[in-house]
Amino acid sequence: MRKLLIVDDSTDLIYGMQRLLTFYDFNVRVAKDRKTLMNELESFNPEIILIDVLLGGEDGREICRALRGTPSFKQLTIILFSASSKHLENFQEAGADGAIQKPFEITDLINQIKFAVLHRKNISLSA
Repeated sequence: MRKLLIVDDSTDLIYGMQRLLTFYDFNVRVAKDRKTLMNELESFNPEIILIDVLLGGEDGREICRALRGTPSFKQLTIILFSASSKHLENFQEAGADGAIQKPFEITDLINQIKFAVLHRKNISLSA
């Protein structure tokens, strides 16, 4: 069972995603802000992180950049999500492995997760 962390400040979205991803055999935890994210990274040690771009006054892309700049978090698979396609245009520049626009179908999210995990593995193999 893969460990996945959802980072979003929308309680309703988190609840729905958590239930659906658990159904798809993910061990899911949630974080509502950067501080909780950092605590969960230490205690839960997820393999995959889904980060909302607009996160309670913070930019999820900046959080992604900070994670990529930390050696112990370079191997994480990170996917950004947002209701705005404009916020996702250059997701690779933030260091994300994938991006998905809200609202999304759960099958599209699962496919994006699978693709991003493969992308991260390919980066690791070539590094």
